[in-house]
Amino acid sequence: MNLKIALSCVVAAMMVALASASETLYVACDDPNASDEAVEGRGTEALPYATIQAAVAAAQEDWTVLVKPGVYTNGTAKSPSSSNPYQSNRVMIDKRIRLESTDGAAKTEIRGCWKPGGTYGSGAIRAVYIAATAEGTVVKGFTIADSATQNDMASHDHGG
Repeated sequence: MNLKIALSCVVAAMMVALASASETLYVACDDPNASDEAVEGRGTEALPYATIQAAVAAAQEDWTVLVKPGVYTNGTAKSPSSSNPYQSNRVMIDKRIRLESTDGAAKTEIRGCWKPGGTYGSGAIRAVYIAATAEGTVVKGFTIADSATQNDMASHDHGG
C-alpha cells in the first residue's frame, strides 16, 4: 500500500511540474508600463509587452499570450515565405502558442496595412501570419482588419 501512495505522490508532483512549465505573457498597447524593452518581469501583467509580435517572439512552444483591449497597429515581422521573404506581418507566429484577447473581438483589433492607395504591394502589411511550423496554434477573440500583402491577390500569401 505504501508503494501505491509513493507512486501517486510522484505522479502528482510530475503533473504539477508540467502544469507550471507553461507560461503566460501579457500585451497591453495602452498601458503606460508597456514596452518591448527586455527587462526583468517583462511580459507580466504589471509590465506587459507593447506589441503582440514582441510577446509572440518571447513566448515558447505551448505558452499563452493574453492581449488586453486596444487597436494593435505596431510591430512587424518577416514571413518565412518562399515566394516573398520580405513580406511584412503585424504578427507572425512560427511556433505553437495560444494567442487570445482578454476582452474579445469587439475590444481587441489586430490591424494590418494596405499599400498607400488602398491595394496590395510594397508597403502593405498582413495582420496575422501563422507558419506551418505553428500547427495547433490558437488565435481567439480578435478583429482582424485592413490586411494586405505585397503579393497579388491571386496568390495564397495574402490577406490576414
